[in-house]
Amino acid sequence: MTVRYLVQDTFAIPGRGPVLTGLLTEGQISNGDVLVVEGTSRPVRISFVDFHQRQTPEGPVIGLEIHQEDAGEVTRGTVLVSPVT
Repeated sequence: MTVRYLVQDTFAIPGRGPVLTGLLTEGQISNGDVLVVEGTSRPVRISFVDFHQRQTPEGPVIGLEIHQEDAGEVTRGTVLVSPVT
């Protein structure tokens, strides 16, 4: 299944690490998934998906905790997608 996630904000939670909030416009994301920055092969590893989501007409807004090493790959406006196989 194809995933498309538009990053709306990035921040860090002390003791937890980098967190993204964004709009999931396609697919599903699970703990442990690896997505890539659209148009590249740069991986972003998902540690935890916050399932307390807010529904919008465009799709759910969800939070993602990502690995510290991947935080530099993601800024507001970044689109994360499924890796090409």
